[in-house]
Amino acid sequence: MSVATGTMTVNPVKDVPGRLLRAAGYRVLVRMPDVKRTTESGLYKPDTTANLESLAAMVGEVVGVGEYCYPVEKYPNGPWCAVGDWVIFRSYGGTKVKLRGREYRLLNDDAIEAVTCVPEEIEKG
Repeated sequence: MSVATGTMTVNPVKDVPGRLLRAAGYRVLVRMPDVKRTTESGLYKPDTTANLESLAAMVGEVVGVGEYCYPVEKYPNGPWCAVGDWVIFRSYGGTKVKLRGREYRLLNDDAIEAVTCVPEEIEKG
């Protein structure tokens, strides 16, 4: 099942990179949603527009956390997110990585700003 929004398609995790890409230290590995290549009326978007939308994405699914994420000393109330959560972060934040055509971001654990259960409804303000 996938959920389409104005600029992206949210699919459940099927392609977790596993051993090919793993968050290290205090990093969180986030899978970015697919960017829609057509407008609502069916017109194809130029590559530059689709690339900008991909870069400006601010929501993604946590697919891995490093071994030092969310230490009790710094986060006494527990982790801010876990694998499977959809999270919100700054648009251009993190290290951008592509693996087998899929975009991922490596973010510091404190770069996660919110968790959402409705990623398809999040719009950039």
